[in-house]
Amino acid sequence: MTVEGNWSPWSPWSNCSAICGAGSMIRTRTCSDPPPQIPELGCEGPALESQVCMAPTECEECPDGTVYHGCLPCPRTCLDIQEGVVCTDGGCIPGCSCPEGLVFNEEGDCVEMAECPCIFVNPFESDELQVHVAGTVLNVDCNNCTCVNGRFECTHDICDQDCSWNAWESWVECSQSCGVGMTTRTRTYTQPATSDGLPSCAAMTENNDIETCNTHACSVVGEWSPWGPWSDCSSTCGVEAYAYRNRSCDNPPPKNDGQTCPGDSVEVKVCSSLPCECVNVTVNYTLPNAPSSNLTDCCPPDMIHSECANRCGQRCSDVQLGATCIEDVEECQPGCVCPDPYVWHAGLQQCVTADNCYCVVPGDDTIYEEGEVIQVGCNNCTCTLGQFECGDEPCPVDCGWSAWSPWSICSATCGNGTQSRYRSPNNPSAANGGQPCEPAATEEIQPCSADDCPLVCDWLGEVVPVGGTVVVDCRECICMEDGSVVCYDVEPSCSQLSYWSEWSEWSGCSEPCGEGTQTRTRACQDVSPCQGCNTCPGVSTEDQACNVQTCPATTPAPTTPLPTTTAHVSPCERKQDIRNLTSDSCRAENVEVQFCSGMCDSYTQLLSVDPYFETVCECCTYVLDEMQPIRFVTLQCENGETETTVLPNIADCQCLTCQGGDNGTP
Repeated sequence: MTVEGNWSPWSPWSNCSAICGAGSMIRTRTCSDPPPQIPELGCEGPALESQVCMAPTECEECPDGTVYHGCLPCPRTCLDIQEGVVCTDGGCIPGCSCPEGLVFNEEGDCVEMAECPCIFVNPFESDELQVHVAGTVLNVDCNNCTCVNGRFECTHDICDQDCSWNAWESWVECSQSCGVGMTTRTRTYTQPATSDGLPSCAAMTENNDIETCNTHACSVVGEWSPWGPWSDCSSTCGVEAYAYRNRSCDNPPPKNDGQTCPGDSVEVKVCSSLPCECVNVTVNYTLPNAPSSNLTDCCPPDMIHSECANRCGQRCSDVQLGATCIEDVEECQPGCVCPDPYVWHAGLQQCVTADNCYCVVPGDDTIYEEGEVIQVGCNNCTCTLGQFECGDEPCPVDCGWSAWSPWSICSATCGNGTQSRYRSPNNPSAANGGQPCEPAATEEIQPCSADDCPLVCDWLGEVVPVGGTVVVDCRECICMEDGSVVCYDVEPSCSQLSYWSEWSEWSGCSEPCGEGTQTRTRACQDVSPCQGCNTCPGVSTEDQACNVQTCPATTPAPTTPLPTTTAHVSPCERKQDIRNLTSDSCRAENVEVQFCSGMCDSYTQLLSVDPYFETVCECCTYVLDEMQPIRFVTLQCENGETETTVLPNIADCQCLTCQGGDNGTP
């Protein structure tokens, strides 16, 4: 997703720039918390603030060129009037400053605001200052910006329209309903043709946005395992003998709030309904010619013989809590049963109606009589009319964390990206007053990398690999390794698609005499649909000579040669030295200082018109480093504190026309 920039906290105020009296201190911040994804989403407001400050000691008197102010004005320095800088007065502070209408420059001299340089404060890197002297002209897009009064003033001509993003399309449906899916959205951009017809949107690559979605763990509905084998019969004889088999809700088990398995986990079947007293009788019964009355006679009182005595519902214990009685329909077993509608009561050893039965729990030989209560889960179950009736209050469920999901796909299809995995507090979710999950991370992120991104060019919205070509109208365009596109005419007939405009008027002559030049131009016009063909035959510019008359002669005044006995004087050049700096009890040793020193020419030239002569003086003058015009030096004081002073960073020394004195000489 696109990220808007946000300001970092302000830095502490710098030390006061003055050793005595009033000075300035600054503080900065950067648009880096976080930095914007694109410059258009940068931070609003100043990146630097300046404020008046007072040094620990007062100056004995105001330095030359300065005056006393009851309340120091704002702005005080050239820095205060820069774009992106806010000057605050810090309250009414008396002290020495420039006369009204003047401000301090970098050297501490009072100057008109028109002489202040323009200092660009980079909002993304607080230590990057670009200094442009007054009068500097920069080209921004198609407009000229001139440094005037410490700020750039720009023309407002309409330029070729920049590439611009269109609105994002809607997010596509998530690829998964749960368990970490992916969704994407795309956007397009509007790409106007530049004046030369070449594409101008090669950097518009952030056209896809990918996000994870539905990161909660998927619910899994429980499924029963296959039935296990039948257990051995609980007795080899008797009216009530049972076999059991079990199954588990673990194929798979329910998780992440999935439903549990429906039905019972236990099945029970009658495996013997023949009283032990009848065993021998049964043996005799199977012999040839044995009387059939023998089996009937051995059944307990009130019971009768049945050829299928292993059917369900014949005994009180056929109804068991959480178990299902099943019948072996393929195999009838002879035995003893109660006549309908009675069932056998093992405790009373007699036939009773069903509403007089006891209750049974699978695997438990205990007989629970009418009204007895047991607890199952958080509910009470009461034996009623031969079966347990249980409450249905929902039981408290404590929360549990799901397992971590698999890692998502890498966010980058090429190059470096990130991938995530997730977990959810739903295995199970807390319910009915159960304990919630302990706070913990629901997402983990790790770096990932894919293949190196291929080098491509963007040609009018079409991605072209390096070395690939696109033919538009009558031009063949080739994608270069640096991402640029170079086009060539491929058909002479292109000239039929373009024509020359009329010649412009001749420009003014470049010289008043001594032969100058003047120029006229014409433009190659494209005929739709050929855009950017520029195939008009001939040239677009013509030059001719003008003002060829001879200029009046000027004779430089003779100069007196330097005495040959004087010491050699070097030309104007930048020099440096190691010196110790002191201020009261504060001192900095072995500090590198820079200065300009050397000789420059001065001469008088004669003119043919009033005032007939002109004296030209050149002084050895410094040029400050544009990127870092000043540097701070810390002085260590005897009381353990520190003070800060400022030294210039000299990039070059040049012989320039003097401006009231040689400020470059130390």
